[in-house]
Amino acid sequence: MSNKSELVMERQGTSAEPILVLIGAFTGDAWLPFAGFTGIKKLVIDLANVTRMNSTGVRQWHIWMKGIRAESPNALVVLRNCPRFFIETMNMIYEFVPGPHAIESFVVPMYCADCDQSQDTLLNYDQSATDDSAAPSEIVVPEVACESCGKPMELDCVEKTYLKFLAKSNDSLLKVKRGF
Repeated sequence: MSNKSELVMERQGTSAEPILVLIGAFTGDAWLPFAGFTGIKKLVIDLANVTRMNSTGVRQWHIWMKGIRAESPNALVVLRNCPRFFIETMNMIYEFVPGPHAIESFVVPMYCADCDQSQDTLLNYDQSATDDSAAPSEIVVPEVACESCGKPMELDCVEKTYLKFLAKSNDSLLKVKRGF
């Protein structure tokens, strides 16, 4: 393993509610500290500038999350600007984000049939209104205009499959609200 990580973490916010901005690639060389999170109530992780994640990066993420959970088992982890590959990984791996977590925003793949263009669109998601009946099938993806022709685009994935990560996140929030 080299000493040069492809991933950089910028710490912002306060010591009680840190915001971590991750920049670069989550690979086997990625190393992030999990010290310094003892007793926090909320941790925001901004993934907008994470470019990719390979299988060893998934392992590094898991190690990092376990370390954070060891220091603050009840902290709410809020994920911001989740890229498509991150969402797909969340859908494949159970407890990819262990414990209470919320999704603030994530990328949705869109497609324009009129001009054969694809684009990723950031969708903000408010989980504060989540209740027992909330399910991914109830998420309404807003109309998105194609950047090339201006016509409405359609979702470029199987909605129920792509959005299933929201049910896991909603469930973790319901447990927190009920005091489990």
